[in-house]
Parts: sequence; structure tokens; C-alpha cells
Amino acid sequence: MRALKDLRFCKVDHGRHVKYGDTYEINVLGEVNICTRHPDNLKEILTTKFADFTFAHRVGGKIDLLLGRHGIFTQWGPAWAHTRALLRPQFNKGQIVNDMDGLEFHVKRMTGLLPDNKIFDIQPYFFALTMDTATEFLFGESIESLLTEKGGAPPKGSFPEAFSSASWWISKKLKSGPWYWAVGNKETARGCEISRNFVGKYVDKALAMDVEKKKKEEGKGKYVFLDALAEEYKDRTVLTDQIINILLAGRDTTAALLTFAMWFLARNKRVWHKLRAEVLEHVGKDNKPTWEVIKDMKYLKYVLNESQSTSPKTQSLSIQWP
Repeated sequence: MRALKDLRFCKVDHGRHVKYGDTYEINVLGEVNICTRHPDNLKEILTTKFADFTFAHRVGGKIDLLLGRHGIFTQWGPAWAHTRALLRPQFNKGQIVNDMDGLEFHVKRMTGLLPDNKIFDIQPYFFALTMDTATEFLFGESIESLLTEKGGAPPKGSFPEAFSSASWWISKKLKSGPWYWAVGNKETARGCEISRNFVGKYVDKALAMDVEKKKKEEGKGKYVFLDALAEEYKDRTVLTDQIINILLAGRDTTAALLTFAMWFLARNKRVWHKLRAEVLEHVGKDNKPTWEVIKDMKYLKYVLNESQSTSPKTQSLSIQWP
């Protein structure tokens, strides 16, 4: 908990692997876990024997206050498989391609807000960027946190602030093992309530929209994830759970990846110049990248893979002993 508070959690986790090895057992307040970073173990868990592993039973009750019980992070077995089957088509190539213009708009807005000739923290900008792109993809409209925050902290009581606060408390619950019920306070409840109410408003809007109106909207080429999901789910609670699960995945992961990439690029001039040369070669200074062009940029892929800490020396998974 002290390491988490001091932003040293990953460093402490890495230190344990250095001391005890690639795979070790640890008792967290009575809950036994196996932590591993061995590449063969990761391959088994994430690919070849993915169906044999689940983590939803470990998080049940710990994150329900924010993510509910019907989202992909809190389900397992047939319910999880059903949710995955419904969600997967929504992330197909066509939808990504259609969203490139919207992504370009938000990226240009962010770069226009970056300060000149001074040292600054870029992570808040990336969190605002991914919040804006994620809400536009999910709800059909951005909450425009880039303009509201302008690189600063989200206003107290706003959705980004409440969502960040709720996520922080939920992460503390997950690290508390079987004593998760003792972690949390009014701030936890406030953040979760504001977050779920905010998403619920868009869910109500999607459920209220009649079928004919939806068809007209689809004809305009504007893809809205929530509207598509509302065709499959009619339950308000289920829809809210699913959307807030996807929002958590889409916001934090992308912002973290972008931040890590910039952190490493700022410290590796050779890589920076080589990546920039590839961008200029494939895209140019004034053109927008397309999905096809991005797929052909191999060095960009290498840089992103490195930034995701895919090395077995830095990636770690924790499995609860049965």
C-alpha cells in the first residue's frame, strides 16, 4: 500500500522477481497467490490455454461498486464467453477505420494545447485524449476533457475526476486480498456513483432511441458503440456495466502505452529519429495515416511493443491458488 501511494508499485513488484525468481508464491493477508513473469507461463495463460484460466472469481465483490457484475471483467464461464462474442465484432477493422477522422481531430486538439519551450508532464494530456476518444467511440460524442482540463487536474465532481478517483480506490481493494471489504470510504462511493450515473444517462438515451431513428443515424456513417450494443442488450444495468468496463479498458491502457512510449523516446534519440523517419516516409508531414499505412510501419510496431513492456523481465501476472 505504501508503494502504491508513492508510485513505486511496479518497482517493488520487479524487485520481488529479482529476489525470488521468475515465479514465486506470496501470501497476501491470508490469500495465496502465484506471481510469474516466465515467458512460457505467460504464453500458456494468455494464449495456448487461455480458457483454463480466469480472474473474475478473484475480483468478484472487489470492483462491483464501479464495474458492476455484468461486465467482461467481472464475468467468467459461459457468461464471459457470451459477452466476448457480442463485444468482439464491435472492434472490427471497419469500425476502427471509420473512427480515424475522429481520432485525428482529438490528437490535433491535444498537440495544440501542449506548452512550448518548457518541461511539462504529458501524461495528463494523454489521459484527457483517451477519455475524449473513448467517450466519442462509446457514446457518439466526446466529453471534451482536453478543453476542460488543458493539461491540469479534472475539476472536482466531473466525470473524469470521479472515474479516476473510483479507479484508484478499486485498485486498492484489489491489492487488499480477502480484506478488500475494509478498504474504501465516502470518496470511494462518491466516485463510483458519479461514474455510473454519468454512463447511465447515455444508456438511457440509447435505450430510448427508436429503431427507425437508429437506422437513420447509422446511414450517416457515424458509428456509436453503445447504440450497437443496445441492439443486443435491453437491460439498463447490464448495458451500464458493459460500457463502463470497456471505458476502463480503453482509457487507461492506451494512455499508459502513449506515456510509456514518450518516456522511452525522450531518452533514446536514435530510436526517436528512426521512428520519425519512418513516419515521414509512409505518411509525410501533411497527410493523415490510414489503417493500411499503419500496418506497414514495422518500426512503429516495434516501438509500441517495446513500450508495452512485453519483455519477460518486466511483465508479471498473479494467479490465485485454488
